[in-house]
Amino acid sequence: MKFGARTLKTGLSVVLAIYMAKLFHLSPEIYAAVAASLTVMPSLYRSWKHVVEQVKSNLIGAAIALVTLLSTQHPEPWIVGIVIVIAISINLSLGFEKSIGIVVLTIIAILEAPQAQMASDYGFVLNRFLLILVGISSSVFINAVFIPPNYQKRLLENVRKVNEDGTRFMKMIMMGNIEENVYKEERERLLKNIEKTKELYLLYKEDFSSKIRRPKYKQSRKLVVYRELTNNLDKSYLLVKTIETHYFYKKELFPEELQKNIEGHLHELLEYKEKILLKLDKKIKSSKRHKKDEVLFENTNELVNQIIELYKVEDISNWHHAFPMVSALIEFTHELNHLDQLVDSLNSKHNEE
Repeated sequence: MKFGARTLKTGLSVVLAIYMAKLFHLSPEIYAAVAASLTVMPSLYRSWKHVVEQVKSNLIGAAIALVTLLSTQHPEPWIVGIVIVIAISINLSLGFEKSIGIVVLTIIAILEAPQAQMASDYGFVLNRFLLILVGISSSVFINAVFIPPNYQKRLLENVRKVNEDGTRFMKMIMMGNIEENVYKEERERLLKNIEKTKELYLLYKEDFSSKIRRPKYKQSRKLVVYRELTNNLDKSYLLVKTIETHYFYKKELFPEELQKNIEGHLHELLEYKEKILLKLDKKIKSSKRHKKDEVLFENTNELVNQIIELYKVEDISNWHHAFPMVSALIEFTHELNHLDQLVDSLNSKHNEE
């Protein structure tokens, strides 16, 4: 059973919405509760960003429902369905994709009442509109007072997890003889965790941007490092796919000695990435002035030269397998060096402060 901050915020928002509805003598309170549960956002920034959109959607839903009541005394279910389709289309055209649930709830809340009451009582429409508004306000308030999660910590944990999953997946590919179902599960899990990490980075960035006080220079530098860390995940996966497609399935094109060199260098790159994460976590020391890992670059160049020399004498048609792999190895080595440089710079500034 998972129990996170957003789960707790949803529960608190619902409770507050019900109490607020009772305080203002609005009923039935269930609509305020449902509206609160629909509008809980993972961060305060997103709450403020979408609150105006949600209020506008509420107004759109109330207005369309009112016009429907004035047009027909007995709106049949199919009419309600058409009204909802029209309301959703208006929301989409205005860019209110996040508030479709609110506009649908508002229309249903208004059109479900007894026909006589609806046709004669404008106060009823206002009552339903205010109920939804109470729900929206409750969720925004809870997001404002609730202690926000530590997105920076969660982001680093996820980056570590993706790095471990990617390393394991790479080793499985190099070992060979992977069961098809296991391979598919590992790949899907890796992709899912990469997407989750990207979402965490966006939340971290939004939380950073929503600070009332201007963030310190060190925090700005940290944001740059985490952005590069997140971007590097896609490049790591691209390297895995390139090695899988152009090396693992074509191993017979490479001499045994070259196979050992390729796999050994891949292990070096994976260890280098782990070293960078340990530096960021301050578990090992960073250099005061960044120094390029000359050994790693020399090994990369040597490996690339070996592949080039091989295909000088081999069938040139095999280059369409070697070239993508050479390109991926060079690019990933430079990407890791750049990331290492950023981490060293961040840690050195921190030590100076």
